[in-house]
Amino acid sequence: MRSGGFTPADVFTPADVFASSEQGAWYDPSDLSTLFQDSAGTTPVTVATNPIGYFGDKSGRANHATQATAAARPTYQTGPARATIDGVDDRLSVTVPAGGFTGTMVLATDQGTASYGVTIPAGAYDIGGRGGQYFPGGAIVGQLIRDGALSEGEAEATEAYFVENGATAGYGAVTNFGSFWRAWTELTSFPLIDTSSGTNFSATWFNCNRLTSFSPIDTSAGTTFSYAWYNCNRLTSFNLIDTSSGTNFLAAWQSCSSLTSFPPIDTSSGTVFQQAWINCSSLTSFPLIDTSSGTNFFRAWRGCSSLTSFPLIDTSSGTNFREAWSDCSSLASFPANAFDNIKGGDFADAFTNTALTQTSIDNILVSLVASGITTGTRVFDQSGGSAPSSTGEAAIDTLRSRGWTVTVTGGYSSASLSALFAGGQEGLLLEAFDIDTLFQVSDGTTPVTVATNPIGYFGDKSGRANHATQATAAARPTYQTGPARATIDGVDDRLLVTVPTGGFTGTMVLGTDQGTASYGVNIPAGPYDIGGRGGLYFPGNAIVGQLIRNGALSAGDAEATEAYFVENGATASYGAVTDFSSYWRGWSEITSFPLIDTSSGTSFYKAWQDCSSLTSFSPIDTSLGTNFTFAWLRCTSLTSFPLIDTSSGTSFYRAWQFCTSLTTIPAGLFDNVSGGYFIDAFENTALTQTSIDNVLVSLVASGIAAGIFGQSGGSAPSSTGEAAIDTLRSRGWTVTVTGGY
Repeated sequence: MRSGGFTPADVFTPADVFASSEQGAWYDPSDLSTLFQDSAGTTPVTVATNPIGYFGDKSGRANHATQATAAARPTYQTGPARATIDGVDDRLSVTVPAGGFTGTMVLATDQGTASYGVTIPAGAYDIGGRGGQYFPGGAIVGQLIRDGALSEGEAEATEAYFVENGATAGYGAVTNFGSFWRAWTELTSFPLIDTSSGTNFSATWFNCNRLTSFSPIDTSAGTTFSYAWYNCNRLTSFNLIDTSSGTNFLAAWQSCSSLTSFPPIDTSSGTVFQQAWINCSSLTSFPLIDTSSGTNFFRAWRGCSSLTSFPLIDTSSGTNFREAWSDCSSLASFPANAFDNIKGGDFADAFTNTALTQTSIDNILVSLVASGITTGTRVFDQSGGSAPSSTGEAAIDTLRSRGWTVTVTGGYSSASLSALFAGGQEGLLLEAFDIDTLFQVSDGTTPVTVATNPIGYFGDKSGRANHATQATAAARPTYQTGPARATIDGVDDRLLVTVPTGGFTGTMVLGTDQGTASYGVNIPAGPYDIGGRGGLYFPGNAIVGQLIRNGALSAGDAEATEAYFVENGATASYGAVTDFSSYWRGWSEITSFPLIDTSSGTSFYKAWQDCSSLTSFSPIDTSLGTNFTFAWLRCTSLTSFPLIDTSSGTSFYRAWQFCTSLTTIPAGLFDNVSGGYFIDAFENTALTQTSIDNVLVSLVASGIAAGIFGQSGGSAPSSTGEAAIDTLRSRGWTVTVTGGY
């Protein structure tokens, strides 16, 4: 028997490697005598396009491969002779004998030929696509598996034999290696094949979880490495391959849990690092790679539980750091200035369950301040390790003033909002999450202690003693937890505060279970409802926090107050609310309305009815709104209205009725409405001639075939508006306007 290398004079066949009775299998589609159309081996394959249901083993060990399901059989083709597979379900199955095969597999396909180290357990084993799907080519030209490693010479000779019979020698022409060896869990080593043309390595070695080593293949043209080595959990090291063209490293090394170190590969073109090293739990260090183009670091190093320090990588293009270092439970040291130049502030759970030193958490917080991020998502979370020092706390105060929500070890709360009253300003501050300020009865003698207790006394924390009380037991809000809040029934629940002489003209910040926002307000002296207006109308079902100050808050102070309430359990946005019916109805103290998220709203029925002090209104998103009935009825201080999206609107019944100061309506407001119910919509308004013309022309543009429109007060339409009326009436509209045209 030959051993070692082979000379050209040798006449080699793969049978030679089984000469000492070694176990294994050899499949050779160039030998028609071994191919049958049925799994019983009774109907020979004779011509191209015949199915292969039986693939005879030529090793002498009778490890024949079969396929009983007709639709899953490979197809015989010629030029060269090969077993083609569809990449969907085509495969044959061989029963590996007891003891399995631990040795070498030589696989020759129409796209390349190579030799692999393998461990194949006893039992059923796929010949063809793994699970019928994943295969490094489109056809088998030859395959040999031997229990016991082949020598280098034997492997080379076997490869040459298959190439001589029509297999492609190298993989050098392949550009797309996506999922080629995916789930080939039998592979223990991977050869140094030619991958120099490869651009796509997505999921190429996904779940090759017996690979213990990996060759320094040429990946210089590779752009996509997403999931490439996912769950290759026996790799202990990784070669310095060329990834300089790589842009996408999504989950590339996810769950490579035996890697103890990582090379300084070139990632300078990388934009996506999402989950790239998640659960690489044995990594003890990480190199200073180039991540200057990286935008997405979501969960990049999550679960790297052996990392103790982290380098000063370039995060200047980063926008998403959500959960990036979460569960890095040994991570203590983090450099200063790491986030000075980031582009986005999503750090939700970024450092939860870490071991950061005080210096490190300070470094991070100070760097986030340096970033100057004031818009978009602004969230930061840390748990485990040390609480920040006063330096870090000062940074938190700054971040919260910019609208960030910040949670850190130790639960630091920014300086009490009572500081907003430090200049002697009047007002009140109510915090449902401070149970020490809550009492069950209006005289403040029986503390609230547990959920479901009534709240008859809500202590003011502003220092101005403007406490809110309710003497009527049935009208008291109820204390609840998760989060701590004062729930109201929408029937009569409210507390009363006596606003002192001079009233409050300034800002109100209200944090509820459905949203948080800041309003301009003018509240006269005397009793004022805390909770539902008249016990009825409220933008939510519970108060989490409420601040009213005589004297407008700065934008930063308002944002910080909102963030504080949200941090303590209030819902940040109204974006999930669909029904805004009567939310701010009768809130006559509101002078300006904020640009809140109303994008899910479908009903705005009476939402701002009787907001008689509103002087301006924001261009909120009403694109899904269908019902605007009575929406701004008796908003008597409104003088103009923004160009909101009314495209889904069907009912505008009395929407602006008795808005007696309303003069200006923009052109195009109703161009795309879905219904023409405008009965008394602009009755008793002060519309200018241009505005009533705008309204009428826009209704014509809507194309609505029939409707009812009413206006009184203000100006009569011009000839332009009159022409629009004629068009509307010709379509079946009933139109009533000032001047009686």
